Amino acid sequence: DGFGNLIAESKSELTIEQPMEGWAEQKPETIWNATRDNIRSILSKREGLSEEIIALGLTAHMHGTFLLDEEGRLAREKAIVWIDTRTGDLINRFRRDGIEDEIFKISGWKLITSMQLLHLRWLKENEPETLRRTRCFVACKDYIRYKLTGEILSDFTDASFTGLFDNVKRRWSEDAFHLMGLDPSIAPEIREPWEVGGFITEEAARETGLKAGTPVTVGCGDVAAMALGGGATEDYQLLANIGAAGVYERPVESPLYDWENKNYTIASHAVPGKWLLQANQMSAALTLRWFRDNIFSGSIPFKGFDELAAKSKPGAGGVIFHPFLQGERSPFVNPNAKGLFFGLTLKTELKDLVRAILEGVAFAARDNLELLTRVRGERKFEVIMGGGAANSREWAQILSDVTGYTVKIPKVNEIGALGAAILGSLASRLYVDHKEATEKMVKLEKRFEPNSETHMKYDEIFDIYRKLYRTLEPFYRP
Repeated sequence: DGFGNLIAESKSELTIEQPMEGWAEQKPETIWNATRDNIRSILSKREGLSEEIIALGLTAHMHGTFLLDEEGRLAREKAIVWIDTRTGDLINRFRRDGIEDEIFKISGWKLITSMQLLHLRWLKENEPETLRRTRCFVACKDYIRYKLTGEILSDFTDASFTGLFDNVKRRWSEDAFHLMGLDPSIAPEIREPWEVGGFITEEAARETGLKAGTPVTVGCGDVAAMALGGGATEDYQLLANIGAAGVYERPVESPLYDWENKNYTIASHAVPGKWLLQANQMSAALTLRWFRDNIFSGSIPFKGFDELAAKSKPGAGGVIFHPFLQGERSPFVNPNAKGLFFGLTLKTELKDLVRAILEGVAFAARDNLELLTRVRGERKFEVIMGGGAANSREWAQILSDVTGYTVKIPKVNEIGALGAAILGSLASRLYVDHKEATEKMVKLEKRFEPNSETHMKYDEIFDIYRKLYRTLEPFYRP
């Protein structure tokens, strides 16, 4: 609601198809059907709820390439999504040819396999008929809005992730399109996330149960929505969204490109006059699920792991864990990096392994957050923690002790959804600006302070954690 309280929720688990090694695709119609069904499920929980809805906020995963033809139909049955790695050879080629450097000058992004500019280039080389049929490419939330309103457009946050967008001038770059051999006319119109992007059509009303004419926001990508929903709008605030993957962000007031190392990325925020410095960890809370499902054969809820970790002292009995189960993307790019337990002895117990996982993810978080704080970092920072790991008091305290920062946790765990709701409150004029909306809707409920002695101990372990990777890096192979 307008005060950030969760009224109702509905979820669906969507699968990612992998028809070939390194490919990752989803059917847009499957995503839409799940969205429609979840809306219906929510509306069924209280009579007359559709009449109370003053606007719909939108957010969804980023780096997905959804293609529409001249008639507004899908130009490709399946969208290429963010964990797809088929474009690795293209990156190597463009790196050798110097094209990667040119793209970085424009966008502030080094090339990574999930970027739409590489998806589109791959289609040009491997499915030219698909690209010839394409009138426009959009992101996931844009396809959902199209199904709800009939409007085809995107926003600045998703555009800033494509590699085809100039993050300084805040517009599509014809030079970037030409470097990729692409036609700039396939780029969608872009608007601000908090603007009205259309209205529920009669057809969408019949399908979803929503009231026809209800305004729908332009919306934003999930990375920006999480920052907004977590209340990360100022440059002293760091977001650590530790879900299956880790997303780390810092709001800034100008587009600061990482000219020296190209380790972090830059993106538009869903807040006026703000950008986001951003880093991504490939495997975060996913590592604990992997351990539960594949190593620890007993059935135990995640809360049980929290209790186990609390029984082990800081340092996990000398065990250090590297959470690189899917390679790593930041603070270094190495798709061949591997996970690791280091320091096992006959005295190592289950509680130590569990704590080592929580600490290892926190070390990776610190590694990424330090990337973001080194940029004009002459101030005291605080961390806003979201994602599934935020449900763990032990993990939150470990993150505070490892980083040395105060860690705050929002009352609403689904901060991306809250960010979308904030956009809805602005589109409907419930609140006059982002400051008023976040003050009313974002509630930071829990607070964890670092223990100075534990932080000093973790400083020593963190140094070993880093040295271990540098030592093992030459041995990692595909």
